[in-house]
Amino acid sequence: MGGPAGLSDDDLVAHALAVHVLSGDDTEVYDACVAELQRRGSVVIRDRALGLLADERAEARALGADVLAQLGKAAGTRHLEASVGPLLALAAVEADPLVLDSVVGALGHLGDQRALAVVVAAGGHPSYRVRSAAAKALPELADLGFLDEDHPIVTALMTLTADEEHEVRNWATFGLGALVRVDGSRTRAVLGGILDDPDDDTRAEALAGLARRRDPAVIAAVAAGLEAGEVGRLGVSAAALLGSSVLLAGLQGLVGWWDVDESLLVTALRNCDPVAQTAEIAVLAQLVEAGAVYAPGTHLVVESELLPVDDGRPMIRFDDDGSVPPTSVEALLTAAEGSPRRAVEMLLASGSVR
Repeated sequence: MGGPAGLSDDDLVAHALAVHVLSGDDTEVYDACVAELQRRGSVVIRDRALGLLADERAEARALGADVLAQLGKAAGTRHLEASVGPLLALAAVEADPLVLDSVVGALGHLGDQRALAVVVAAGGHPSYRVRSAAAKALPELADLGFLDEDHPIVTALMTLTADEEHEVRNWATFGLGALVRVDGSRTRAVLGGILDDPDDDTRAEALAGLARRRDPAVIAAVAAGLEAGEVGRLGVSAAALLGSSVLLAGLQGLVGWWDVDESLLVTALRNCDPVAQTAEIAVLAQLVEAGAVYAPGTHLVVESELLPVDDGRPMIRFDDDGSVPPTSVEALLTAAEGSPRRAVEMLLASGSVR
């Protein structure tokens, strides 16, 4: 086949059906056909995809769902309202797990909350492909804000992290650890339990998830990972997030040979370097001093990469609403478990710094 861009809509559908992934054929050609149909994003293609949802052939129904998943996204002309209802209707009656895989994935990409119950239920499907699709789709249905630990998305992901299939566990751990904004004792306990998972990628996702939550309990595990024979990107990323001097020696041991992401390694080395941390303590001292001598309208310019930029320079303003930072460096660092970087993040998150 030539390039998909030169084919008609009908030819793209025909080629996709001929090499459909459900037949175990050329997935690269199939994906290219679907992507071209999605890029065109026309109402004609939408209606054709909707018609395929009622086709007697499983591969045709799956193709319809795959096209609707991101139809018109590149051009910003989504067909959300026309697509969600028919996909939900198909999910209610579809028996073929390979079609359900595509339907659940499409509902996730569309991100409509009406699909939540269907996607959560898919997490308990007998087919691991459908469960994997659910693990991928659940974070796409999450709100941008923080979720409670008893939210259906969170509890479904927690359950899927214990799935018998490593692919499902890996996607669920990635979703829980990195994509969904949730934290608490249950979340950390679930992620901590995954540190013993037999799958390397799943363990790495759990470690990174705990590091994102600045959990000091994983520092030893991250340190051990940095000294292992093979060090992945997630291990170095976890070190950068934790910012612990305990990890500095392991990171220094990577210099000169670890070329997975050299800029990430530089960031991790800086974050875990006690000399750099001492410099950040000096920045925090200025912040605290500014709070102690606060007067309405006072501004303080602080040179720090950690602070938001306003008019080209980092600007700090302490508001006249009682939300003044602690009056000593010691108190601030104690609250931040000794991490200057975390202390700055706490100030930014508190609302007292703009």
